Amino acid sequence: MEDGRTLVEAALRIRPGLIVSDITVTHLSGIDAAIQIKASQPGIKLLFVSAHSSSAYVRAAFEAGGTGYVLKSDALEELLDAVQSVLKGRIYISSGLWAELLGKLQHPADATSRLSKRERETLQLIAEGLTAGETAQTMSISIKTVSFHLVNIKRKLGLSTTSELTKHAIDLRLIS
Repeated sequence: MEDGRTLVEAALRIRPGLIVSDITVTHLSGIDAAIQIKASQPGIKLLFVSAHSSSAYVRAAFEAGGTGYVLKSDALEELLDAVQSVLKGRIYISSGLWAELLGKLQHPADATSRLSKRERETLQLIAEGLTAGETAQTMSISIKTVSFHLVNIKRKLGLSTTSELTKHAIDLRLIS
């Protein structure tokens, strides 16, 4: 289904044991649909098939209750194995994601170490709840420069929202 709301309605009506869904669907994202479905059917298994290889998407899928994540580029070779694994209660992650995920587990600070000193400072201030204007004033830079730093930080860390930046900063103990 290409419509997240229709997916939720169908899941509530049919009550399947497994749902295979894309993250990028209209009217309600696959992640938001999964959260709604899991709230009413906690035992349901969710397998995401997506073109998104960013760790932020993978993390969001599992935080929403997903038990599997297959890249569309790997689906032809892996989808059947993924379905069988998820139905047996195991977690499945596409082989195309393993190198990146293992690298982050072995070197969790590597992504953050690619940030410049000013980007790290910007990340910390924004994560502490300062607005872009307050951050600019604290750092004695323009708001435009703060925005530039935020775009670079998100790109380097594979994140897309300020809340993801904040969670990342907390995970790295940049703030408490």
